[in-house]
Amino acid sequence: MVRFKKYAALSLIAMATLISCDNPVAEEGHPDFWAKSYFAETSPYPQGWINPAKKEYYYAESRGVSQTSDGGYVMSGFIRTFEEDDALILKVDSLGRVEKGFSIIGGTKLGEYRQTNFLNSALQTSDGGYIFSGFSSLRTWGNISYGSSNMLVLKADKDGKLLWSKGYGTHPYNKPASEIPNNEASGLYANEMIPAGDGTYMIAGNKLLKINANGNVLWGKNISLGGFNAIAQTADKGFIATCYTGDEKHNSVVRLSANGDVLWSKFYAVPGLKPTLSAVQIMTDAKGKETGFLLAGCLIYNENRSSDWLITAVDLYGSVLWEKTLGGGIYDPENLKFSDESAVSIIRTNDANYLIAGVSESFSGALNMTDVIIVKMTANGEILTQKKYGIQSPGVSKIIKTGKGFAFAGTCGNSRALLVSCDMNGHIPETVAQPGIEKDITFQVNYPTINEIDLSDSTILSPFTPVVSNTGSVLNTLKVDRERY
Repeated sequence: MVRFKKYAALSLIAMATLISCDNPVAEEGHPDFWAKSYFAETSPYPQGWINPAKKEYYYAESRGVSQTSDGGYVMSGFIRTFEEDDALILKVDSLGRVEKGFSIIGGTKLGEYRQTNFLNSALQTSDGGYIFSGFSSLRTWGNISYGSSNMLVLKADKDGKLLWSKGYGTHPYNKPASEIPNNEASGLYANEMIPAGDGTYMIAGNKLLKINANGNVLWGKNISLGGFNAIAQTADKGFIATCYTGDEKHNSVVRLSANGDVLWSKFYAVPGLKPTLSAVQIMTDAKGKETGFLLAGCLIYNENRSSDWLITAVDLYGSVLWEKTLGGGIYDPENLKFSDESAVSIIRTNDANYLIAGVSESFSGALNMTDVIIVKMTANGEILTQKKYGIQSPGVSKIIKTGKGFAFAGTCGNSRALLVSCDMNGHIPETVAQPGIEKDITFQVNYPTINEIDLSDSTILSPFTPVVSNTGSVLNTLKVDRERY
């Protein structure tokens, strides 16, 4: 599974909740570059608790983000309340100020069960509306899944009116476990959704689905390797995807045709260690011709040494061009543990280089306290810049290219959704951001030995037809804290 993204399960009946912001933050300095957090905790209770009488939020996370045609952003993720994990949709303007938002929350309880909804991708559609994907299920407080969990896809118009919401699963949407034979309640979930041309979308999770603009399934695939972490579309309208599995092949990549047929598949083994790939980006030359694929994730060591970033470049046929790890190597003698580092998202910049986003414990001054790290490197692996963004122990889920630089989304302070807008050099003017939010750092670089193993086998993928259900989502209003730095 993707290292930063922690998935749970789905809800019975969903309601979308309108969020308003009464007090936009006054802007200082450059208006295009800023750091904002949303849903700050207002409860007097310790972190991790809320005031049940007021139903205050105590945790929020942004997992998906896209820039919209008006220069603003649409985000998706989840918010955690006293009783539920509720999917979050948030539209902000170019200054990061809240315009509107929605919370997809559970409407029906079954005894001890609670509804859980997560949205991991947010895209603007060609009609000016929005489409979101994630998953929904019933769970107990012990995070044991009961009932059928589904991939969840929602379509809204440009004003935020919900047009349709669909669940895709092996059983009807949130069917109780007692009605599912042979303990088949594991369900489906979506890690990433990308546009696939002609109004279609590819959804990658433990299954692979291609849907049209109305949410109808065009085709589906089951993967014997386990599931997909990330996917990108190639110039021939095919796909390149990173995979995870329950066995040792955590570092697998599959190249697919436009119809989902396997063209090649590779496993990149690191002797004695456990590599995991969370992101993929297509590499191109100065003329835009595809030259290969850039892969990012982490290399997990033994239990006393957590992980380093793992960056690997391969050619169009999956042969390794170069590889390296980035880490800090900070050691905690009390807990016998090294620092934890993980890369989660990649974009190509306008100057034909690449930005890789992830997290690190090596520069925060203490283990279990993270910084967001953005590394810029060339197609040949030369590191150009390394920056940390220290915003109250943040995490990052997604980095995107914007009209004037880049932005990344995640969480900060363990309780608020995060969105940061930077210029092309990763800079945020200090008059806008917190003092010291952005600093240069230096990773330790190593060069692991990677063994390339051909997994080419047409049986890796098999046809899959999901059960499609209407989730019955509706709108409701809700007041929330204004955005904060």
